[in-house]
Amino acid sequence: MAYRAFDGWPFGVAAQRADEATSAAPGTEPVFSALEMSVVALAARDTAWSVRPRTRFVRIVEALFGIRRSNPLANPRLEALRRFAVIARTVRGAVPAPELQAFFAAGFSPRAATALSPLSR
Repeated sequence: MAYRAFDGWPFGVAAQRADEATSAAPGTEPVFSALEMSVVALAARDTAWSVRPRTRFVRIVEALFGIRRSNPLANPRLEALRRFAVIARTVRGAVPAPELQAFFAAGFSPRAATALSPLSR
């Protein structure tokens, strides 16, 4: 029987950092629920390509190179979290203002946005 440690993989490290950043101090509530933490862990494997708009050019490139994009999450709030986590990680914390506004419009707090910032470092 073989054993494979997943701790060293990029998504494992990102999920661990997010867990450390979002763990609640005594007397406070956690920033993210368990389901939201699993979405953050999923977003750690996604590339910036997964959040780009599907223009005609992008569809042609996908068809030519056989790129399969992941489907967006069915829950709009969780999709906003996944999208923000991917963007925060790929642009190293300098999230564009429209993406930040969309994240807040989905019901997340500035504390949640700050908690995802260490993922980009």
